Amino acid sequence: RGYAVPKVAPAPDVNQAVVPPRKASDGQEGHCCSRCDEEQEDAHYGEVCYSLLSYADDAESELQSISENFSAADPEDLPLLKHSLSEMLDQMSHCVRINDEFLKMLVLSDCDAKQFWQVPPDHQVQERNSVKVRTVLRQFVRDWADEGAKEREVQYGCLLDALERHVPKTGGQNSKKPRVLTPGSGLSRLPFECARRGYAAQGNEFSYHMLQGCKWVLNETEAERSHTIFPFVLNLENRRDALDHVRPVVIPDVCPSKILCPPGVEPNPEDFSMCAGEFVSVYEEQIEEWDAVLTCFFLGYGQECVLVHSHHC
Repeated sequence: RGYAVPKVAPAPDVNQAVVPPRKASDGQEGHCCSRCDEEQEDAHYGEVCYSLLSYADDAESELQSISENFSAADPEDLPLLKHSLSEMLDQMSHCVRINDEFLKMLVLSDCDAKQFWQVPPDHQVQERNSVKVRTVLRQFVRDWADEGAKEREVQYGCLLDALERHVPKTGGQNSKKPRVLTPGSGLSRLPFECARRGYAAQGNEFSYHMLQGCKWVLNETEAERSHTIFPFVLNLENRRDALDHVRPVVIPDVCPSKILCPPGVEPNPEDFSMCAGEFVSVYEEQIEEWDAVLTCFFLGYGQECVLVHSHHC
């Protein structure tokens, strides 16, 4: 599954736009394996969509646990909350409902996910997927909110400065743009910033949870600061104030389509795209096709992959 920025352009197919399709063996076994892989991928994608659609169930269970824990606390300790427990829980429930609407939108606004719009009655979301859903909410803060600007400047700023220093853009307006690959791109802010600076950028991400969020912010947003989320509502640790966990965060800080596809400009899908898949599997056959590899947070998970593939770029 590949993703392009402009809504008017079709999302590129991974096999066509990113890497040539793998050749199966001449026998039936190759076709069977290919079909099994596709079925497994669809099943995994369905699990991702169902977990996003089921956030409210997971959150309400967490709120119930929080309520029970406070109820078991020493009555003399409750005044330390500085706020009524019932009022705080009501406020948290309100924030959860808003988060639930937002996360449902990530799936229901995507026609490619139509077969997974309805969660089966007997479906049980795995805990690891519920955790990833909460991670998506927090990731929006770092990548697409004003609150994450300082962290982006620290983490991405040095990379972008190095890119412009080591791989400068040359020539006039019609010259070929340097191609930049960003593995482990999460919600795609780093490849967006590369494209914003005039590079042809492609983000690569393995997590379909992240890709679903990134597809929305790149393709579906029409204005900046159009949505409010509460990413920390279920995190009661590390608070300076009793109600820090219910503070709202407005996203996105910028509208990608407005910046990359302004009125009157014909979008070019090759200038910015996202590719789903494991880094090595997707790019192992691409030799000297990229002018730069730019990555952040990914080294801890795949440093050998990055070093090996950087050698081939």
